[in-house]
Amino acid sequence: MSTLDWPTVFASAVAAVIARGLTHPIDTLKVRLQTAAKGNSGVYGLSLLKAFLHIIRKEGILALYRGILTAVVFSVPATIVYLCTYEVARSSFVFLGDPDTSSILHLVAGALAELLSNIFWCPMEVVKSRQQAAGRHVEGNYARVDLLASDKELGVADDGDDVLMRELDGIEKQNEEWAGHVHGSTFAFLRSIYDRQGFAGFFVGFWLGILVYVPYSIIYFVLYEEFKNLAGGDQGQASLSAGAYIVCSAVAGAIGASATNCLDVPKTAYQVARDSDAHATVGFIEFTIGLWKRDGVWGFTRGMGARVAWMVPTIVLQFTLFESVRKSLRGI
Repeated sequence: MSTLDWPTVFASAVAAVIARGLTHPIDTLKVRLQTAAKGNSGVYGLSLLKAFLHIIRKEGILALYRGILTAVVFSVPATIVYLCTYEVARSSFVFLGDPDTSSILHLVAGALAELLSNIFWCPMEVVKSRQQAAGRHVEGNYARVDLLASDKELGVADDGDDVLMRELDGIEKQNEEWAGHVHGSTFAFLRSIYDRQGFAGFFVGFWLGILVYVPYSIIYFVLYEEFKNLAGGDQGQASLSAGAYIVCSAVAGAIGASATNCLDVPKTAYQVARDSDAHATVGFIEFTIGLWKRDGVWGFTRGMGARVAWMVPTIVLQFTLFESVRKSLRGI
């Protein structure tokens, strides 16, 4: 495919809506586990199942669907750009190798697809994650209290201690205001971000998303194509059944999700954090150091099980639907 075709576009849109819609509750659990604060009655340190039961008991089933409209609306153009870019690059960069067997070609195509589609993924993650992270009783998260106070709690002297204490004094009021605008309608929340932070507010952590998902895309696509080649054998990828696509996609997705979780934790927590006025000027490096001081290496593994449990079915649904719908539209 040297040019964009409508079967690819339509198949991408169908895959995005169904995959994101069905797996959104698991994504919410991932975000809550990655951003929960230590020392409160929330989901901090809980397993995926216990976190699920806690949220259902305390907030109700609808809490798991917070931010779903944002996820579905943004994921359609993001997935179209992502999959179409990958397909175009895969068929155009043949000088790098065979489209079915070249790992270098798959690596380059996956990285380019992630870079371009992040124009849509980033604002989706910023808005969606903030909506998901806000529990009914505002449990708090790294972004709002804990990392800000980490140096103080550890007894590290800092010239900014007085400033930090003044910020902490007003944290309860900030939490109440934050909960108010997060729990409004999606449109009102979008307007609130724009009014407070401008257009740039939707692109907080843009390059962090690249840092997380370019490695993921490289791992996923290289493994996915290799697994399809192994499964197809002498008959090639065209002979694969839907079941074969599912297995190849699931294994590649699980490996990619696990390997990049340590990057996703600070990225997600930071994007949620920047919704707080107290963290409007905090840099990512400072934020990540605070995370390290709070929880050490373990802090970067938080939510790994939830991330795998979310990404595997999402990727399986997305790529199985994409391949199946596109084949159907092309009459293959």
